[in-house]
Amino acid sequence: MFCKHCGAQLPDTAAFCTNCGQPVVQQPQQTQQPQQPAYNQQGAYQQPQQGGYQQPQQGYPQQGYPQQGYPQQGYPQQAVPQQGMKWHKFLVYFALWFAALANLGMGILSLTGSQYGQAKELVYSYFPQLKAPDIVYGILLLAAAVLSVLTALALLKYKAKGPKLLTLLYIFNAAVAVVYVLWVILSMSGSGADFSQTITQVITSLIVSVVMIFVNKAYYGKRAHLFVN
Repeated sequence: MFCKHCGAQLPDTAAFCTNCGQPVVQQPQQTQQPQQPAYNQQGAYQQPQQGGYQQPQQGYPQQGYPQQGYPQQGYPQQAVPQQGMKWHKFLVYFALWFAALANLGMGILSLTGSQYGQAKELVYSYFPQLKAPDIVYGILLLAAAVLSVLTALALLKYKAKGPKLLTLLYIFNAAVAVVYVLWVILSMSGSGADFSQTITQVITSLIVSVVMIFVNKAYYGKRAHLFVN
């Protein structure tokens, strides 16, 4: 080696320079070992983490964030109870179609006056004021038949307007019956005819219609999530 003060050549073991007498300090050389890559227990390479952030392993949900396909702890799912649909099926497959056919038949009879049978000419000759309400009543019954079909189709396809149409149908039928009976009573007020039985039938029909409106409203209210189309 050489003295760093005077440049004289010295033995490698010399502590002082033999030429100038200055101490010779040997700086130990530190060899930096290259950082060996880390491997996990399975022998796979594990990338060193920076900044203290730990990346979640792929294939497992991150803590605090539920993912589809994994049990969600802390996120309970509320099961939707199954609702019976027997009444719905009865309405859409039988009751509404039967009502449509009944209204269609009664409407045709009222329009033509055939409800009086062979006494048609005799009835209209004595009570001509009945012909106008019979014709209007027949037209309204045909409209009720069409409304019954539209309601059945809407409920069958689970349309959102289906339950509303059903309520409208009951109201319409009740209103048609009341209007017809009141019209006939007013037209026949001076004839001395007894309408007590007819009035009783209309009142009964009104009560049934009101009850069915509330029953169906409660029934379809519990199944509103099914009628979203």
